[in-house]
Amino acid sequence: MSGSENAARTVLVVEDDPEASAEIVNLLTDSGYICQQAYDGLTALAKLRGEPTVGIIVTDISMPRMDGLAFIESMRAQWNTGIDKQVIFITGQPELEKSVRALKLGAIDFIQKPINPDELLAAIRTGSETYEMRRQELVAQERASHAVSAMKAVLDRIDVSGWASGASLGASPRPSRTPGDTPAENWPARKAEPESKVDVVRRIIRSRAARNLFFDADLFADPCWNMLLDLAAHHFEGKKISISSLCIASGVPQTTALRRIEEMVTCGLVMRTEDPHDGRRIFVELTPEAKDKFERYIGAFSASP
Repeated sequence: MSGSENAARTVLVVEDDPEASAEIVNLLTDSGYICQQAYDGLTALAKLRGEPTVGIIVTDISMPRMDGLAFIESMRAQWNTGIDKQVIFITGQPELEKSVRALKLGAIDFIQKPINPDELLAAIRTGSETYEMRRQELVAQERASHAVSAMKAVLDRIDVSGWASGASLGASPRPSRTPGDTPAENWPARKAEPESKVDVVRRIIRSRAARNLFFDADLFADPCWNMLLDLAAHHFEGKKISISSLCIASGVPQTTALRRIEEMVTCGLVMRTEDPHDGRRIFVELTPEAKDKFERYIGAFSASP
């Protein structure tokens, strides 16, 4: 298990009473958690610098040198890793003002002394599950960002200016033939009807659908390219597509599709526009730069073999 995965089960216990601290640590250790200890806020901050993979903090509020509230305020100001550490406050004398401050600092629970072991373990489980869920979301977002960046890099490299006339995308040049090799060589050549850009995009989409008949679809699970192709088809047809319709067409859960759309917006591949007739509906379309890339891409793909 990596350090980031361990963080969901690593707890920093900040308590100035050694006996109370030992009681909490023993309870959590027996339940399978990894524990670190500190006896005031300043020591806890130093611990976090040496053990940044802590995912859960259980801290008393009333402590010498730096109390629990000041400690969490300082921690929030110093660390912004994309995943908030899950904080559980404990106190012997609950006060409304301190409770409000604790909630504003993002506390997931507020436990009164003497501590009920079941109550504390339930709060720890909630913190662990929440931290792990957010960690996985962050990993998924990073993967999506890399996938979109890689896709944008591929589109950036598209340049058909140096391609030989009549060459198709990925096709090998046909060997030259001498007229008269077969009787058909002397027949008048029939000029094929050129495909429209929409037909080319639809052909690409159909080829990807056919691919899934022979390969596990999970191999091609990321929806970015499918959504870009759908947007390109709508662009060449002169139509618009709403975000909700694009999410449905992507074939993945809506939350996944929305994250991918956001990544593509960040990368400058797509943009959102409001429906002037319905403020509740948002359209999504290729950016001018992405449209130009698809113009060149389709031009290369549709060249006659």
